[in-house]
Amino acid sequence: MVDERVKKELEKGPHYETQPVNFKVPIGTAIGVIILLPVTLAIVFLLLHFQWKTTPGPKPYPFDKPPATTPAPRLLVHPEAELHAVESLARQRLHSYGWVDKKKGVVHIPIDQAIDIIAKHGFPPRPPRPKNARPQVPIYRTGTANAGGGPP
Repeated sequence: MVDERVKKELEKGPHYETQPVNFKVPIGTAIGVIILLPVTLAIVFLLLHFQWKTTPGPKPYPFDKPPATTPAPRLLVHPEAELHAVESLARQRLHSYGWVDKKKGVVHIPIDQAIDIIAKHGFPPRPPRPKNARPQVPIYRTGTANAGGGPP
């Protein structure tokens, strides 16, 4: 039985290539690549060379130009003295009478007197809110730092 199979296989012919390999296709491809690669590089170089000649020079880098002068206020020359001047003006306003808006009749009074008035009479009532205004209720969201849903 084995002999019959072997005989049938031998009758089919040898189990290898009987014709020589055709080297024309791989050699032709290699020669084509070797020729086309330098030609393509030369064409690209020429196109870029002419492109660089026809385009204007590079745009100036925005940080190359000198910085524009900064608008006022500039850095303080003597910050301590200027701080004292600003604080003295603020203290003077806190401890004096004066007009805020003369046309509307709004004045400012010394802070000590304002505190005494508020302590004696309380804050003035708020004006009524319009009916279509939304109430100022805090919104508590889940999934955030306050995940419990209640006030912090």
